[in-house]
Amino acid sequence: MAIERARFRVDTTPDTDSTSDLNGAISSTSATSVVVDDGTDFEVGQNIKVDSEEMTITAISTHTLTVVRGVNGTTAATHSDNVSVYEDDSPTYTPTQNPNIASEQPKEYDGVVARKSLGGTTFAVANHSNSRISRTLSYNNLSAANKDRLVALLDYAKGQLNTFQYSDDGNTWFTVRLKNNSLDISEVAYNAFNVDIEIEQQLKFSLSYGW
Repeated sequence: MAIERARFRVDTTPDTDSTSDLNGAISSTSATSVVVDDGTDFEVGQNIKVDSEEMTITAISTHTLTVVRGVNGTTAATHSDNVSVYEDDSPTYTPTQNPNIASEQPKEYDGVVARKSLGGTTFAVANHSNSRISRTLSYNNLSAANKDRLVALLDYAKGQLNTFQYSDDGNTWFTVRLKNNSLDISEVAYNAFNVDIEIEQQLKFSLSYGW
């Protein structure tokens, strides 16, 4: 699939940080314009939460947010004036520009191990049968501020130690882990950096035993 807007976040839901309130009630479940007290608190591609509904911001005009309603399995609802608008922390860790179109996007079943017998027959065993996504994202000519967002992500993750959240489009999120303990960063011009980041989906851990 196309990477519409690669995003990273640490919080799994936008429910801990509120810097603005609704400036007018949302009286329709199909309305896609949300007016807030201060539009400068938000970024395109960011997820917000009003009451129990999550939305994705697709455009910002001063203090009016254009949104996709009811994302991440939530339901579009009506909302009262002056309700708090919570935001995810993706602006802290996500560059404002997208990675290159040529970024790698494999999906693999790496829990399946195949072996060929001496007679030439192939046998396969599934340590687990779940597929996982992985991404090699290449950013060119990032500003120092955008490069520092990815460095902040590396510092939070502490290399491969901690998991975080990744999305190709801002709607579907995966729990992922860095595949390396460092980022590949090169300064190609003044205040211009190329950065490569490799991530891999983290599967839920389970064990089964046969006796």
